[in-house]
Amino acid sequence: MQLLFLYFKCNHFNFSPCMIFLSTTEYVFFYFSSLIQPSLEEDVSTEILLANKKLRSNVWKEFELTMLDDGTSKAICKHCKKDFVAGNRAGTSHLKYHTGVCPKIQLSKRRKFGSPKLDIPIFDQQRSRDDFSRMVLAHGYSFNMSEHYYTRIFLYNLQPSFKLVHRTTLKDDCMRIYDEEKLKVLPTV
Repeated sequence: MQLLFLYFKCNHFNFSPCMIFLSTTEYVFFYFSSLIQPSLEEDVSTEILLANKKLRSNVWKEFELTMLDDGTSKAICKHCKKDFVAGNRAGTSHLKYHTGVCPKIQLSKRRKFGSPKLDIPIFDQQRSRDDFSRMVLAHGYSFNMSEHYYTRIFLYNLQPSFKLVHRTTLKDDCMRIYDEEKLKVLPTV
């Protein structure tokens, strides 16, 4: 028995690909269950919409593919319900970008991994000034370090609100911190 295998696409009715087996002695037709034409009221699945291509990208886990009345396809984000262009020629780069910036997806990732809500830290000038003085004390830097050009640039880039003090003020801050630490140690001796 000789078998002929024919593979063709039924694009006229938005069918998925069909397989027909023909034998020389008898005709045996084997159709996939998806050959039944969907009614217009039912949701059209992504396999039927893009019958020519399998949706291989992981981005489709975050999007729902729908067909509009005019025959164009749209990808709708499952989280924020924003719609994007979809289809054979549209690609998925813009969808991948959206998954990286979608606030609802980012919020669900934070909840999934148990990350706390990120709070914006409040800048405290006095605490930063004391920390800078402690750094100078701990590492033995010179007091005129606060007047170095690149130190000022570096600290401004870290925190533009931070006002760097003069070297004599830095010396006074270091002496104050030294006296405070000395008083903490003296009662224990």
